[in-house]
Amino acid sequence: GINAEYMGNDQVRLHDYLIERAARGDPLPLRLDVDCRVFQCMYEEQPQWENVVDSRGAPRIANCLTRELPIVAHGNGHTGRWFLSALYDELRLLEHFGLRMEDLVHLPHEMPVAPGTPVTEKVKARYCPWWYMPGLHKGATDGFATFRMIREMPG
Repeated sequence: GINAEYMGNDQVRLHDYLIERAARGDPLPLRLDVDCRVFQCMYEEQPQWENVVDSRGAPRIANCLTRELPIVAHGNGHTGRWFLSALYDELRLLEHFGLRMEDLVHLPHEMPVAPGTPVTEKVKARYCPWWYMPGLHKGATDGFATFRMIREMPG
């Protein structure tokens, strides 16, 4: 049975389902998209994609390792949400779709800034101090350097 405590968590339910299949010796009912043909996860320290224009002139992202043009950009985690927010500006997505920021202002969104907002260093410094910390560690501006330093500290 499924624990009602995490009933609404689709990731936990999927993990339980896959573990149960494995315990029975059943094969996985899926293929992992390891080449990012469909899905690009953006929870990264640095982008693992670059902005491109496809053969039809549409703005896209290309995975740096596989050169695939994924259909879905998933802005998960604290960095992924910022990378996705920046893509709206960098790829000029609103303009591409014939929209203006004013057209979307009344809609809720899960991004840290409204779609189309330029994600400048000033915006990052104000809203995501874990990422951009001016002057931290002899002028470094990489908040992830702090995380790496903490992980390397003796226990």
